[in-house]
Amino acid sequence: MSVKEDENQRQYRVIDQMLTAHSHLRDVYRRLGTMLSVALLSVSIILNAFVFTSDDVLASLGVQATWAKNGLALASVMALVLSIVELRVDWSGRSSLHDEAVERLAALKLSYRAAFEKMKTGDFADAARLRDEYTQTMTALTPIPEKSFTVLCARHRYKRLLNQRSCDNPACPVWILRVKLRLEGIGQEFNAPRRRQSGNFDSRSGS
Repeated sequence: MSVKEDENQRQYRVIDQMLTAHSHLRDVYRRLGTMLSVALLSVSIILNAFVFTSDDVLASLGVQATWAKNGLALASVMALVLSIVELRVDWSGRSSLHDEAVERLAALKLSYRAAFEKMKTGDFADAARLRDEYTQTMTALTPIPEKSFTVLCARHRYKRLLNQRSCDNPACPVWILRVKLRLEGIGQEFNAPRRRQSGNFDSRSGS
C-alpha cells in the first residue's frame, strides 16, 4: 500500500468516526429539542384552557379557585422559563447543524468508497482530489464539543464491535449482544491492573 493510499484509508476511518459522532449529536439534540417544544406547548395549552375558566366551572371539576389561580401563575412562569431556555440552548438549531454535517460526511464517505474501488485496479487519479475535499469538508463542519469527543469515539468503536457481533451471530437478539459487550468491557477493565502487575513482576524476575 502506497503512502497516499494509506493516507486515504486514514481519512476514511476519520470520516466514519465523525459520521457516528455527528449522527449521535444530531439525534440527542433533536430529542432534547422535541421534549422542550412539547413541554412548552403543553404548558401553553393548560394556560389557554383554564385562564378564562369561571370559578363555577372549576368548582364543578372539584378544583378550588385559589388553587387554580396559583396553578395558572406557576404555569405562566414555566412558560416564560421554557421560552427563554428554548431560545438560549437552541437544541433544534444544533440538531440541524449536525444533520448537515451527517449529510456532507455521508456523501464524502461514498466518494471514498468509489475511489477505493478504482484504486484496486491501480487508478489513483481521485486520491489527491479526495484529500482536498476531505480538508474542505472537515473545515466546514460544526465542531464537536471537546468534552464529548472521547465518549463519542468510544461509542463509534462500540458500534463497530456490535455490528461485527451481529453479523457473526445473526440469530442472537441485539440486546443480548449489547449486554455481553458491556460485561466484556467491564471485565477487561477490571483485569487490566492485574495484567500490568503480572507484566511488571515478570520483568523484574527476569532481570
